[in-house]
Amino acid sequence: MTRPAPTRRRLSQEERRRELLGHGLRAFTTRPYNEVKVAEIAAEAGASEGLVFRYFGDKRSFYRESIRAGLELATEASDPDPSGTATERFLEGLDGYVTLLERFPYAIPHVMQGGPAADPEIQAEVEQAHLRVAARIVSRMEVPDPPARLAGAVRTWLTFVQVSSAEWIRDPRFSRDELLRNQVAVFRGMMADVLGVPPEPTPED
Repeated sequence: MTRPAPTRRRLSQEERRRELLGHGLRAFTTRPYNEVKVAEIAAEAGASEGLVFRYFGDKRSFYRESIRAGLELATEASDPDPSGTATERFLEGLDGYVTLLERFPYAIPHVMQGGPAADPEIQAEVEQAHLRVAARIVSRMEVPDPPARLAGAVRTWLTFVQVSSAEWIRDPRFSRDELLRNQVAVFRGMMADVLGVPPEPTPED
């Protein structure tokens, strides 16, 4: 049975562009790059293929912009409401990140492996996103005179979060809460080692 074509809606240029990027991100992170057809993405969005090319130029540029949009979403999803306790904010940020990966389950494999994601521009975007998130975490730790290797340790932990989250989504052999507690426990252990202090216990709730 043929699905009816999406109804076209009146959107501003910026709204249409954001919508196309959302469809592009989903397509590029759920199928191999060579299997993604711009015409199919446009049809799903209720737009024309020509409109996509008018906004983004070509397929590779559309891919890059879609991945950039995903990195922005990841940065926002991992930045929780500042009103909670430090532990609550940390868990909320991790939970937001995992929730985003559930929406785009192949985003991490695509970015961390070869293929189009090996594009130097994409890798530079990923690098800058990591630096921004790591700097935000270090800043909020409020460590007086932080050692030089602290930021590097935080970035290593961020890679662990990416890999462990992607693996859990692929094969959830334990609960989501256990995943988050494991990630917090690894963070506490790494930071204790870098700062030369006893690790704090990871809360159970």
